Amino acid sequence: MKQIAITIIAVLILGCCGCSTQHLQENDSQYENESLLDNSHPTGDLESLSDNKKSVLSQDEEVVRIIEENFSDIAYIQFDDETQIITITPYDVSFTDEVILALNGDERAKKSWNALVDVMTDLSERILDVSPGYSIAIINPTNSDSTFLFISDGIIFYDVVSD
Repeated sequence: MKQIAITIIAVLILGCCGCSTQHLQENDSQYENESLLDNSHPTGDLESLSDNKKSVLSQDEEVVRIIEENFSDIAYIQFDDETQIITITPYDVSFTDEVILALNGDERAKKSWNALVDVMTDLSERILDVSPGYSIAIINPTNSDSTFLFISDGIIFYDVVSD
């Protein structure tokens, strides 16, 4: 049952992320075209910096929105705009139970976990295509100083089940 839920979340993230990053990429190319026009004006540099900041903010919001839509039923989502880390802290006990089962070698739970890691890695890579520097961390809800998973720019730095 939990494996199905994680699989559904994975499919939703991939589907939403594909559409949303497409939308973000379209916004980026629209911004690039607009900033070329702005550069021909004496005040263009200030305007383009302001537009660029708005574009980055909307990308941040879009990325967080995608994750919130798919994880809000099982986790708290936070974004630190200084560090560009999106934290996912599960509050659904069954999520943590699945991680513990995976750590104890349960093959079904390991498959579910690996599927989630693949989805989060893919999401991180898609974010990288649009805006580098984002990290995704799934936080251990029983110890907020430790993580279950940490991915940055498509690279897995820590996976509690594999390490």
